This record gives sequence, C-alpha cells and structure tokens, in this order.
Amino acid sequence: MNEESQVWTDDQSNASSDCSDSSCDSRSHEWGQYIVNNSLFFVKFDLVCHAKPAVFDDDLFFRNEYRRLSIRKKESILSRFGQKDKGKHKLFRVSVIDTTKKEHINGLQKDVIISIAPKKNVPLKEVLPLTETILGITTSLFPDGRKLMVDKIKDYSVFTKGKLVKSKDWIKSIDTEQVTVDNFESLLEGSTKIPTIIKISFFEMIEPDISNAIEIKI
Repeated sequence: MNEESQVWTDDQSNASSDCSDSSCDSRSHEWGQYIVNNSLFFVKFDLVCHAKPAVFDDDLFFRNEYRRLSIRKKESILSRFGQKDKGKHKLFRVSVIDTTKKEHINGLQKDVIISIAPKKNVPLKEVLPLTETILGITTSLFPDGRKLMVDKIKDYSVFTKGKLVKSKDWIKSIDTEQVTVDNFESLLEGSTKIPTIIKISFFEMIEPDISNAIEIKI
C-alpha cells in the first residue's frame, strides 16, 4: 500500500507539476483515490470548444429570403407563360389541302394550300406571332433585309408532314402577295377571325452542281 501510495505520490507530484499550467483542469485530482486502488484505469477528458456567439444579420437574412422568393416567383411566372405560349397553336385547326412542286433553273418552288379555322374568337394580341401560332415556323431575314426565310419548323407545324418545307426555304408569297418582313403577319390576320384557305409559296434554293462543269481553256 505504501508503494502504491508512493507511486501515486510521484504521479501526483508530476500531475501537480503538469497542472501548474493554467490550462489544466484541476478537477482531475478528484479521481486520485480510484487510481490508487486500481478501480480506474483510464480517464478521458473531452475538450469543449467554446465558439463565439453567432451574430444574426437581419438585413442579410431578409435580402436572401427576398431573393429566393423573387426567383421562385419569376420561375413560376415564366412557367405559366411558357405553358400558355405552348398551347396557342391549339386555338387553330390547320390542315394541308394540296401541295405542288415546280422546278426552276436555280431551285424548286413549292406551293402549299392550307385551310385555317379558328376554334374560337380570341384577341389578336394573345396569338401573336401568327407565323408561329398558325404556321408553326420561325423566320429569319435574307441579307437584303426584306425577304424572309424559314428558320425553324415547330413539332406541331402543319409543314412537318412529308417534310415538304425545309429550313432556309424562301417564303415567297401568300396567294398573290409577295411576303416581306413588313407584311407577313398582316397577311395572316384574316385567318384569325373566319375559316380561310390560303396558298403559301416557298422556294428552295439549289446550289449549282459544279462536279459536271466543263472546264474551258482559252
């Protein structure tokens, strides 16, 4: 017992010297009696890190919350508009009546006769642009800035059947009126009120084949 006490005394003296540092927890001496009689073999101390109290920034919180709600609202609005635009073409019943092709030196003219029947009377501003709503195509300009060509053909377009109309086709005329960037929409406005039959002429430019060209040397 004296030996154990002496051993503990040595350990205690060492512990005392170690605990001279202010960072040592003085409560460790309370376990001394259990260590002496072999009742305690291991002591573990968990160091608790005392973090600085968080500062709540009201302004930052409300700014972030406002931004989050604004983004969600914007996405919701865009989603509703997208669904509305996607269904505009359903307001018209469009079908192909007849198609003809005529070859020219520099290309192929394609005449498509279609019937357009509005399913109900709707304000014109709600179905613009008519080129997309009725015909299901988007357009782009020729270099001259006046004539129009087919850019993209929508999935619901009446021209997807048979693939008669293609991207980059020149939109030449509607009935007897030549199509320009200024009058294309107005030429379709009559179809928004009453059932109408129109003929649209497209022109597919054909690049000249130079593979069979004859080389002439002088």
